[in-house]
Amino acid sequence: MPLRKHEPVSEEHMAYVSHDYSICEVLRNIYWMALKADMPEIQMECRIATSMAKSMSSKLKEYKSNFFHGYFDINPMYEENINKIVTAIKKDKDV
Repeated sequence: MPLRKHEPVSEEHMAYVSHDYSICEVLRNIYWMALKADMPEIQMECRIATSMAKSMSSKLKEYKSNFFHGYFDINPMYEENINKIVTAIKKDKDV
């Protein structure tokens, strides 16, 4: 079986902040740290890994529709991340 090629999610998708502290949320946090540190290779890897995690999540939901119900902790940095993103957008991505 050939390996599946995952396309990176959009940069706009990386600005999403979830109430759940999921693997995608952690990858988005790393993405924003890499943006601040001017590390585009890390940013791209985070976008690709997010795409892979989304595919895995979709497949698990095919097997059991409520697979993730109650699975994730509440995102402890939700408010902080929302504020960072809003500030970055206002400053034209100057995180």
